[in-house]
Amino acid sequence: MRITHLDQDAMLRDFSYKRTNLQANINTQLANKLQVGTQIALRHEKTFNIGVPGLDDYFNPFLSVFSMWPTEAPYANDNPRYINQTHNVNANPATYKKDITGWIENIWHGMNINLNAQYELPFGITARGVLSYNYQNEDFDGMEYTYPAYIYSNGVYQDRAPGSTVPYGNQNPWREKHKRNVINRYAQFQLTYNKTIGDHSISAVAAYERSDYDNTYFVVHSVPTNNYVSLMSFAEQDILQDSWQVEARAGYIGRVNYNYQQRYLLELLGRYDGSYLYAPDRRWGFFSGISAGWRISNEKFFRNITAINDLKLRVSYGETGSEAGIGAFDYLPGYNYLSGSSVFNGAYTIGLRPRGLPITQLSWVMNRTKNIGVDVGFLNNKLTAQFDVFERKRTGLPAGKYDVLLPSEVGYALPNENLNADATRGIEGIINYNAKAGQVTYSIGVNASFARVRSLYTYKPRFGNAYNEYRVSNEDRWGGVSGTGDQNAFGYRVIGRFQSQADIDKHPVNTDGQGNRTMLPGDFIYDDVNNDGLINDLDRRPIGYPRGQNPFLSYGAVMNASYKGFSLALVLAGASMQS
Repeated sequence: MRITHLDQDAMLRDFSYKRTNLQANINTQLANKLQVGTQIALRHEKTFNIGVPGLDDYFNPFLSVFSMWPTEAPYANDNPRYINQTHNVNANPATYKKDITGWIENIWHGMNINLNAQYELPFGITARGVLSYNYQNEDFDGMEYTYPAYIYSNGVYQDRAPGSTVPYGNQNPWREKHKRNVINRYAQFQLTYNKTIGDHSISAVAAYERSDYDNTYFVVHSVPTNNYVSLMSFAEQDILQDSWQVEARAGYIGRVNYNYQQRYLLELLGRYDGSYLYAPDRRWGFFSGISAGWRISNEKFFRNITAINDLKLRVSYGETGSEAGIGAFDYLPGYNYLSGSSVFNGAYTIGLRPRGLPITQLSWVMNRTKNIGVDVGFLNNKLTAQFDVFERKRTGLPAGKYDVLLPSEVGYALPNENLNADATRGIEGIINYNAKAGQVTYSIGVNASFARVRSLYTYKPRFGNAYNEYRVSNEDRWGGVSGTGDQNAFGYRVIGRFQSQADIDKHPVNTDGQGNRTMLPGDFIYDDVNNDGLINDLDRRPIGYPRGQNPFLSYGAVMNASYKGFSLALVLAGASMQS
C-alpha cells in the first residue's frame, strides 16, 4: 500500500494544485491452482486559480505582463486602491487577484479497481479473467467578479469616459457550476493453451472482452447581481445543460501460434467485434489475420555462412475494423431538441428539428494490411537491420450517394454508406549497431520511413471532359495531387523572370488578366500550360507536396552510451517531402 500527497503552488499567487493518491496491490494464492489479485487506486485532486473573464485563466496573466504599454501603470496615480484603466483592462496584472477578478475551483475524485483471477485447468489450459471499474467525478465551481477601473486626470479618479454611462473595468459577471460523473467498465475472459511436443510448439488463445462508457454532465450558469453572494438562484440563471453520453463495444478473439524449432513460425488470428454505433444488423464485423516467419539462419544449409548470424523472412496479412462517419444512435430516426424557437400565441416555444435519414447501411471500415519484412544480423548480432514493405488498404470509407436526388425542401442529404477506398503504401528500415569499448557500452541506430496515401476509388465520379478529369479526379491517384481532395499541391510552374520592361511589353501571355499592366521587372514568368494566352487557374499543375499533411519521409537516429552507471542518450528526428 502506498499513500502520496502533493501540494504545489504556481508561479503566480492564488494558483495552487493539490493531489492525494492511495494505491494498494493485493495478490494471493487461494488454492493450489487458483490465484487472485486486485489493484485499487484512489485519487483526490484539487486545482484553484483566479477567474479571468472570457480568457485563458493560466496564459493571460503571463501575457498581461508583456502586453502592457510602457506608459501604463497597474494603478491609477500609483494608488493601489484604484485599478488603472489600461488600453486593455484584461492586460493589467493588477486585476489578477482572486479578491478582484474571482476564482475557480475544480475538484476531481477518481477510483480505479482491477480484479484478476487465474486458474490452471488440465491439459495445459489456463483460464484468466480481468474486471476493471473506473469512476471519475468532477466538481467545478467558479465565479468571476465585476470590478471598476479608473483614469486619474486633473486630480480626479474617473470611473468612466466623459459622457458615457458604461463604467471602466469588467462589467461581465459570471457564475457557473459543473457536475460530471464518468464510469468506464471493462471485462475480459480468456482461455490459453500451451503445448510442446518435441520440436513442435503450439499455443492458442480464446477470449471475450467488452467495455462500456457512461458520462453524465450537468452545467448551471447564472449572471450574479453582486460579488458577495455566491449562491445561485433561478432568477439569475441563464443556462442549464444536462447531457448524457454512452458507449459500448464487445469482441470475440481467437489466436493460434505454431513454432517448429524456431525456424518456421505461423500465427492465425480472428476477431468478431461489435460496436454500439451501427444498426443492429450491421453492428458486428469479422476480421482475420495470418503471419508467417522463416528463420533461414537456423537451417542446416546456412550454418557454414558465418558472415550472417541471423536471417529471418516475415510476411503477414491482417484485417482490422475502424469506426468512421457516424455518431451515437445515428441509425435511429428522431429529432434534435433545442433547435430553434418561435413564439406561438404569445408563448415562447422551443423547437425540434429532424435528425435526417437514419444511417442504417453503414458498417465497419475494413483495414487490410500487408507486410513483407526481413531481419538480418551481422558480427555476432552487433549489427542488426530490419526492412519492411507495407500496404494498408481501407475499403468501405463513408460517403454519400449523389445520384439519388432529394428535393431541397427535404432539408438533408442521403446518409453515409461504405463506398470509397484508399491505400497507404510505404517502406521502412531500421539499422542498429551495439558494441563495447573497454567499460563503455554504446549503440547507434538509424531509421527511416517513406509512405504515401493513394485514393483508389470513389463513388461514381463525374467529369465533364478529359481535362476536367485530370484536374479534379481522385481515381487511383496519390493523395494531395487531386483537385477535389487537396489542391494545395497545385500551383503555377515558373519558367523565368522578367528582366526589363521591354520583356514585359513583348510577352505574349496575359499574366495578370490586365494585359500585364501590373507586372514589374523581376516578377515571375509562368508557364501557359493550356496555351490559351492567359494565366489563370487552368494553368495550375501538381507541384511540391501537399501542404498541411503528414510528410512522406520521416527519419531519425538514436545514440546511447553508458559508463559505470552513467548514461547518455541522444535522439534526433526529422521529416521531409512536405510543403
